[in-house]
Amino acid sequence: LDKEDFIEKILTTLISATNAERGAFFLIDGSKIKFIAGLNIDQETIKDARQLSRSVIKEAEKTGKIICCPDALSEPCFRDSKSIILNKIRSLLCAPLKIGEKTIGAFYLDSTHSCDLFTEEDKSFLLTVSGLVASTIEKARVFQRLKEESTFLRMGLFADFAEEYLIGESPVMRKIRDMIEKIATTDSTVLITGETGTGKGVVARL
Repeated sequence: LDKEDFIEKILTTLISATNAERGAFFLIDGSKIKFIAGLNIDQETIKDARQLSRSVIKEAEKTGKIICCPDALSEPCFRDSKSIILNKIRSLLCAPLKIGEKTIGAFYLDSTHSCDLFTEEDKSFLLTVSGLVASTIEKARVFQRLKEESTFLRMGLFADFAEEYLIGESPVMRKIRDMIEKIATTDSTVLITGETGTGKGVVARL
């Protein structure tokens, strides 16, 4: 994922496989949908594709469905879309990136060449690729997080790092943090006990 052309290569593959003309890729960044990469795409389409992706992501959280429009130019729901009118977009396809119940972004493809361009196989292919990319991104984020955690511990910044997980400065919380810091440097197996919701998983991760 560190390679700049990672997503561009995937978009190139998707465009080639589906005979699409253009493509874009978006990720959720907090409450915003961020444009990450695009091929053969203009600024107006990026704006509209972001809005469409927002709709797909919202719908995906309920149904996981893909949006496929055989002729966007004649669809009433797209009559206010500048890019559809400006570029005379016919076929468009937009699919969510999902990890379990969590939606992290969307792929957008379109074409000005012909109506009914995208087939059922194209939809299935895009959903499959979306799932693989979502999984790759999620694993990359976890890996990055683990690298950061390792750096924190190596630099002796355990106390600062621990505050993300264990909130509070009471004597009991300080005692727990001190105990974790001592145990974490050993190779011993540790049994953590407690009722559900008391933070066993948090302590184990830390």
